[in-house]
Amino acid sequence: MAVIIRRKNKSNRYVLIGAGLGAYAATRGSWLFGQLEAEDGSDVLPVVAAADAEGEIVWIAAEDVEVVSIDGRSPAELLET
Repeated sequence: MAVIIRRKNKSNRYVLIGAGLGAYAATRGSWLFGQLEAEDGSDVLPVVAAADAEGEIVWIAAEDVEVVSIDGRSPAELLET
């Protein structure tokens, strides 16, 4: 099953490989006490893995993509049946 996606507001098209979560954590020292009063930050971001026309794998935020077709049929066609 081939799922074709594109970045919203752009014409770049990709083949969807899968979806998952990207995560990060960061620590920043405070200006007064350095690492003694460090500020921590972290987040989890929904992302999709996709392949471009050259086969390069790219990671894109899930909120920035839309499905163009699934096995050559639009999502609207598939939901009609």
